Amino acid sequence: MPKLNIINIGKTGVGKSTIINAVFGKKEMAKTGIGTPVTQYSKPYSIPDSPITIYDTKGLETGGLATKQTQEDFYGLIRKQNSSPDTDNYIHIC
Repeated sequence: MPKLNIINIGKTGVGKSTIINAVFGKKEMAKTGIGTPVTQYSKPYSIPDSPITIYDTKGLETGGLATKQTQEDFYGLIRKQNSSPDTDNYIHIC
């Protein structure tokens, strides 16, 4: 089965990390919290023998320079992954 790479993007506190834990059936694979942002940088999560990798990302805030920088970080990760000659490294779904 080919690789499937997903980048998980959304506002702070909407459950991006929780979804990763649910998909992989692991309670604490991606660290989660209540109230304050937990994920501070993009990080890939996968389990052995699974074709799926999900990239957890820092949450989007409402407006301001922080959101612009976070968006640039997303675009940079996507550009980096999609510049590989191997399409297994591409970000396939956002």
